[in-house]
Amino acid sequence: MTPFFEALGWDVANKRGVAPQYQDVVHEATVRIRGAAHAPDYGFRVGPQLKFFVEAKKPSVDIATDSQPAYRLRRYGWSAKLALSVLTEQLTIDRIIFLRICEDRSIEPAEQLRNAATGAGVYPRLMELFRRADDRYNSGLFHFRAEKGHKEYDPT
Repeated sequence: MTPFFEALGWDVANKRGVAPQYQDVVHEATVRIRGAAHAPDYGFRVGPQLKFFVEAKKPSVDIATDSQPAYRLRRYGWSAKLALSVLTEQLTIDRIIFLRICEDRSIEPAEQLRNAATGAGVYPRLMELFRRADDRYNSGLFHFRAEKGHKEYDPT
């Protein structure tokens, strides 16, 4: 996740050495719900103001069908009075980073990710890029069809 957020301009590792209350990213940010402490994976701030949470799930958690991660994150955001929280899974971020590196090395067309992320319908356009990458690369990141020697695949 760190390379992805750093590419977006966030100082994830606090390389600037700012005071803790002004760090861009708080790892395992704390939010209190009914007196109990909970820890979303990341809290993003602008100055001292918390702006949003990001919760990153392992690929084994199906965030498309399992409502618990979304419910939990919504609860974190509501309790912290945040208008935005982002739920993702690590594999999607890894796929985006892989394709961005391919763009940078001219293996993939330049700007295809940026173009896919513009306007409505971002997810279907990203999935199309991922499926094309599944046809081109044997990286293990893009595994959308049953293949000989692989027991599981991601049909989404």
